[in-house]
Amino acid sequence: MLNKNNAFVRQAAILAGAGLITKLLGFAYRVALTGVIGDYGIGIGGIAFYIYMFFWVMSSAGLPVAISKMVSERVAGGRPDEARRVFHIALFVAALLGVTFSLILFFGSGLIVTLMGWPRSYYALLSLTPTVFFVAIMAVFRGYFQGMQNTVPTALSQLIEQLFNAVFSVLLALLMLRHTLPYEYGGDPVAMGAAGGQLGTSVGAFAGLAFILGYYLYKRRHINKSIHFYSIGNTDKKQSIGSIVRELAFITIPIIMGTAIFTISNIIDGIMVRPRLIASGIVSDSVISELVGQLVGKYVTITNVPVMVSTALAIAAIPSIAASIVKREHQAVTEKTNTAMRLSMLITIPAAVGIGVLANPILRLLFPTQPGGGSLLMVGSISIIFLALYQILAGMLQAIGKLHIPVIAAFIGASLKIPLNYVLIANPNLRIVGAVISTIVCYVVASAICWYFFTKHVKFKINLTSTFIKPAIAAFGMGLGIFVAYYTAYFLTGVNALATILSVLIGMALYVSFLLLIGGLRKSDVQLLPAGHRICAALERRHWL
Repeated sequence: MLNKNNAFVRQAAILAGAGLITKLLGFAYRVALTGVIGDYGIGIGGIAFYIYMFFWVMSSAGLPVAISKMVSERVAGGRPDEARRVFHIALFVAALLGVTFSLILFFGSGLIVTLMGWPRSYYALLSLTPTVFFVAIMAVFRGYFQGMQNTVPTALSQLIEQLFNAVFSVLLALLMLRHTLPYEYGGDPVAMGAAGGQLGTSVGAFAGLAFILGYYLYKRRHINKSIHFYSIGNTDKKQSIGSIVRELAFITIPIIMGTAIFTISNIIDGIMVRPRLIASGIVSDSVISELVGQLVGKYVTITNVPVMVSTALAIAAIPSIAASIVKREHQAVTEKTNTAMRLSMLITIPAAVGIGVLANPILRLLFPTQPGGGSLLMVGSISIIFLALYQILAGMLQAIGKLHIPVIAAFIGASLKIPLNYVLIANPNLRIVGAVISTIVCYVVASAICWYFFTKHVKFKINLTSTFIKPAIAAFGMGLGIFVAYYTAYFLTGVNALATILSVLIGMALYVSFLLLIGGLRKSDVQLLPAGHRICAALERRHWL
């Protein structure tokens, strides 16, 4: 049986499983979309998406975390009726913010893309404006259910959102590719195709919102009955609306600021890449857009897959740790924190090694008609580890109330991107790889700052051996194995897809074997897997666990 203090990992597993399927759907439609509009169109749409992300951050980035924390604390403290008040007030705030930022983006899109030097991204950005509102409302429902220790609605809404996104992005890109933009916005049909791809994002967000709203309406009577039952005998004075809004703002604003800083760093890339690539000797607008497409559509997309697991752990851990703090369960806080960090590294370290070793084969497998960008993955795969570490540490710091520290860490890390971008991107030997290097430095610095303050404020020792050293040793052995496996299989068959898939499967087996050999895998880790108890029994019979 799993320790009840680690029950949040089951919730994280639900989010991680949904996230994995979501990312696979994302890969599928990204490959298809790249085949339709190419790296050039992906670059145009990617710049629009970077801008949209800033508006998303400002309207709703901190809401799921803040609401889940506030709801879980009230439920743990025997005040579930107050949890419902938090939900209702947050819903109103989100609607107000969503409408406001959607309107700002709608009327300001032309000016924004012109100032950034990407006029062809105008219609792609315009297509994303309703998404800001849809996602803001959806964030409240997701935060509410997560605060009730139920990640199923979030997971299902993510799957539905991505499924609709995948289908409609490709269909709308094909449809709108036939229409040419007005001359003042580039006269480029590919830019219109990029707009169709981004419009699919809006369709997906609407579908996800419709599902989670329907789920809530279906379950509302049951939720209200539960709240009424747990509220019997509770005579505490209700919080005023103003105090709840202030508490919501107190938690949300630092999270928004920290997330916004990283989002702004992406916008910095969007602003600086074009002039600095020109300084490096590239003058073709199409080549510049293709390089940006490789950065946004391949490097960012692929490296975000393993990071998604870390994000799921952080999302699930925050309300769980917050509840343990309210109950003064100090040992549980320690166990949950160590578990979340160790599981994150068990996944992200081998992922970084595998992606780095198989960078070019992976791109040829996923993007057979547009395989460029391997150098970005080879150099940038290390960023997976540090971004995951930052997200886990930021989540832990938010859970213990140190909301300002991740903001400061993100600001310091992101501030380094401007001088590094200026120097590195203009280097003819680096060019777009320079943006990846500056991103790595950003994450390393931010995670180091969070690490320092987390270990300072939480008085327990992180198990460095089981969290970092053993996964690194196993991943190193795996990396050597998949290198040999890929080139052997490719030499024998000449088929990249077969060699890549085979080497990935061999790599997974090697990694688990090395972990078992050096004692880096625990019984509780295996029990989290589907049929985990049976696997444990089989491994124990062979004395491997």
